[in-house]
Amino acid sequence: MGFGAKHAAKRDAFVSAFLGMTGEAGVAKQVLVEQANRMLERHSLGSMTFWDYVGADFADRTGYKGDGWHSLVMERGTERIPPEVAQTAAWEYASAGAALGTTHPDILRAMFERTHAAVSSKEQWQQFYAAGLDIGPEPPTTNYGEAEEAENKNFMEYCREFRPDLYPVLKD
Repeated sequence: MGFGAKHAAKRDAFVSAFLGMTGEAGVAKQVLVEQANRMLERHSLGSMTFWDYVGADFADRTGYKGDGWHSLVMERGTERIPPEVAQTAAWEYASAGAALGTTHPDILRAMFERTHAAVSSKEQWQQFYAAGLDIGPEPPTTNYGEAEEAENKNFMEYCREFRPDLYPVLKD
């Protein structure tokens, strides 16, 4: 949701197009700021990756009391999540990303960079690939600016096709 920062000045249009929510003028900013503040109160986002956040949040939602979210994945990782629960969670995490991206883009960028930090050398990566891991022959190069640009391009294409009423507002 790095591209949320690009649309922070037009939160009402952004929230309507991205999350499908509408309301009185200015309510989107209030909702996003409140949600981002709750996230900051509940979690140590300054040291988390995206996976850490989702895991910790999911553990909180399910009342899991084990030894961190990694243990939750090990204990329940093979359980199927009902589609309606997965759909709701996906929307809620998109909403969380929008909230953080529009109000604290610096925190979101730092989380992105921790999430996509190199985990091994190129040589180790190639050894893992040669050993049979289905990871591709080269480590991915994930650049925040490029990812943000690609996300915004996809979002704007969506708006042009499905939200032509908001496209001109968000394009500027």
